[in-house]
Amino acid sequence: MRYDQISVRESYEIASFAQEQAKADSVVERALQPLAFQSEAAMPDVPLGVGRMIVACYVAMVIVFALGTGGGRDINFVLTIVALFVALYFTVPRILLGVDPRTTKRPSLDRFLSEGMTTCTGRTGGAAALAQILIVPICLVLAAFAMSVVVRWFL
Repeated sequence: MRYDQISVRESYEIASFAQEQAKADSVVERALQPLAFQSEAAMPDVPLGVGRMIVACYVAMVIVFALGTGGGRDINFVLTIVALFVALYFTVPRILLGVDPRTTKRPSLDRFLSEGMTTCTGRTGGAAALAQILIVPICLVLAAFAMSVVVRWFL
């Protein structure tokens, strides 16, 4: 904290309105200048192999449903719609990742498993990160298998 004595003129600074207005105007001008657009790389520390594993899980789910339900006109229609949705579900991210301004190379799957990745709660080992990423797709495949067993043996 600065202590100014009003009776001693040299102990404080006299600010003119014109100087303060000029400072404020320069701050406003800098704030209003357009910023150069620079996008951030998506998924910088996840290898492509993990994405392929996710796609494989969803394709396996559709195949399990196709084999487990026994076919039929209605089931084939539903499975065709599901397969189209799965294809769209992975095509759109693939297109968006294709225009990703990547300046660094993605890590290999071996490096990912040995080094891990940073999550919102901190650094996670590779196997734990892979388990977190694949838990839902694997559970969906197992659920599809269980439903197929019920349809084949009990209905």
